[in-house]
Amino acid sequence: MYINDRELFNFLKDSGLITQTDLRYARERSEKFGQHISHILVHDGLLSESEMRKIEARMLGISFVDLSAVRIPYEVLELIPEPLARKHRIVPFEIDGSRVRVAMLHLEGLHAIENILKGHTVTPYFTDEKSIASVLKTHQKYLKEKFGEDIQKESHFLKEFKNKKIHEKNLDETISHPSVEKLLELLLNHATVSRVTDMHLETVDDELFIKYRIDGDLYDALALPSYVGENLFI
Repeated sequence: MYINDRELFNFLKDSGLITQTDLRYARERSEKFGQHISHILVHDGLLSESEMRKIEARMLGISFVDLSAVRIPYEVLELIPEPLARKHRIVPFEIDGSRVRVAMLHLEGLHAIENILKGHTVTPYFTDEKSIASVLKTHQKYLKEKFGEDIQKESHFLKEFKNKKIHEKNLDETISHPSVEKLLELLLNHATVSRVTDMHLETVDDELFIKYRIDGDLYDALALPSYVGENLFI
């Protein structure tokens, strides 16, 4: 479901939400630069992003919700893994029995979310970027409180352990080091919460990037110091 420029122009022309002069200006700029009228209207300050989202929601027959000051329980947030929510800019904000209400910026990612929420009835709402950013920040805060501090602590222990020269005679000690075992457990638990089917590791410069495969697609999940991988996967 997509709103093209002609539909938006005609709707705004009859809505009284913007002056005819500003609307003609936006259409001229849109044609000149090959950008959507909605982008011009928001970029040039003729409408706020929230106002534009409300207009799109109204045209599509979808409700609008402002979540920027709403506290959403973690058991609701975890219905959609954070990497997936971040990629598609879709967040769950309320559950009522088998019905899950989700807020989004556009409809393109809805199918992917419906696959994750099989067994639930998904009701979509439009929202704005401020709301999405606020909810994702809360989701990341929950994950950090649940896993982050322990992951960082165990990573620090591994850094100290790495500074000791590893000889073949203590290789077994390295592999069975408590911090290695604990960190593996934490990562696996984090992956389980995120409904991961497998993990991919990639070292770039001094960082170890952990990617999760969720519902067939890879998503960036965590970034840790590269020395963590040297000991984790020795």
